[in-house]
Amino acid sequence: YHVERQVMASHNRAAQVESSAAGRRSLGAPFRWRPEGALTEMLMILPSQRLGEITDPLDLGLGRGGETPATSVLAAAELKVREELSSLGIPKASGRIDRVWYVVAMLRMQERAMPGSVAELLKPDALGDDEELGAWKRISTRLLAYLTEDPEGAAPNDLAKVLAAVGIGAPGICAFRALTRVLGDSSGSEIALASLQVGNAMRLMFDLPESVAVVKSFSRRSAHWRDTLHYCVNGNLQSVLDEYVHVLKDWVGSNRDDGKLGAVRDTAVEAIGIKAASLGTREISSDGRISANAMSLRTRFALRLDAGTTDDLAGVQRVDTVRKAFNSPFWPFVLATTSVGQEGLDFHLYCHALVHWNLPHNPVDLEQREGRVHRFKNHAVRRNLASELGTKTVGGDGDPWAELFAAAGESDGGLSPYWVYKGENKIERHVPCEPLSVDQQKLGNLLKLLGIYRLAFGQPRQEELLAALQLNPELEEQLEDLLIKLTPGRV
Repeated sequence: YHVERQVMASHNRAAQVESSAAGRRSLGAPFRWRPEGALTEMLMILPSQRLGEITDPLDLGLGRGGETPATSVLAAAELKVREELSSLGIPKASGRIDRVWYVVAMLRMQERAMPGSVAELLKPDALGDDEELGAWKRISTRLLAYLTEDPEGAAPNDLAKVLAAVGIGAPGICAFRALTRVLGDSSGSEIALASLQVGNAMRLMFDLPESVAVVKSFSRRSAHWRDTLHYCVNGNLQSVLDEYVHVLKDWVGSNRDDGKLGAVRDTAVEAIGIKAASLGTREISSDGRISANAMSLRTRFALRLDAGTTDDLAGVQRVDTVRKAFNSPFWPFVLATTSVGQEGLDFHLYCHALVHWNLPHNPVDLEQREGRVHRFKNHAVRRNLASELGTKTVGGDGDPWAELFAAAGESDGGLSPYWVYKGENKIERHVPCEPLSVDQQKLGNLLKLLGIYRLAFGQPRQEELLAALQLNPELEEQLEDLLIKLTPGRV
């Protein structure tokens, strides 16, 4: 809650916005549908395949060694967009500027490259059960008319520059490229519709007051849609979604009629659209006598994994949604759980740090807890992989993370690079126990037993193994007898 208060205050330090209902309303809803407006909100969600192809940051940044500055990628993309626009024959009319040209030019690019694809993208049910379906129908009808009719106003002078930023950082286009790279066996129209829905979920996320405050804290431009585009470009949203779709492909089930693509799309949309939690607490005060006043706090930054006080279906669905959202690069960034999250649930996609609020009674339970984040292609492994190999290995049109894992090779034991990989990032264990406390002694005994427990199954972590051997030197002579060998015999 304190973090979110700071977020609300950070966007304008001269006139801070309080974290209240009135404060959030003061930030507005800049990405709501405006069917009769400039339709700049459509820049966020439309997955133009043609614009995405000529502005792919993975291609624009290759061959330059190391990291490529965003300004260089934007400049390269703008040159390609100018060339594309010059062949569209957009009239240079005089008079007032009409910003709807940003969307119209992007759609005309797409229609010329793939005739009929725009109508497929703008069909009435493209967004599924969107709450603002009526507004979507009016917008799609208007845009389809613009494929053959010019807007009344003139095209903006910065048309190429804006479309370059859209091509690099707009959520709909970034989602299209990521889904195509990882799930390229699906048809282009299916991927386009899935990308439209993911882009729309991100439009709604960027429309939240907390998101507006975060974006404004990085920029002081006038239009929120411009600020958001530059926020996505500078934050490399394409890289974020490339990684997210890659790990989701392995994580989600595939026993569906629409296969992996449908499962990845629905998981991403549900995770991005997580609702804020309302948490009840009490404020303890004393004015002659102690009193406890009930308070209600709302937060997206941190959530708890429970179904509340009810056992109904809504509570179960909320738990599943929180789990999906925590396993994403978006909020919540902190998850609190009781022992309900200790077994059978995975939280490793974007987490490699675990705080033990209390200590379990045996090393098996400790291993179960930490096993929630120490799993296949876990977050620490991917960070180490990116730090060592980075963009030096990535190239071509395929899945960049598949290329990174392939380049990392595989050890004889089969655990590297998918479970462990050398580097500074480790699975972090945090235990808040006071010096000279019972928990401090209990932790020492647990770690000793944990080292022996892992040693018995032939999968020790070096730190625990060394600690166990230092406390029990006689174990060194008994290692072969203690090991349970799970590796297959060689023929």
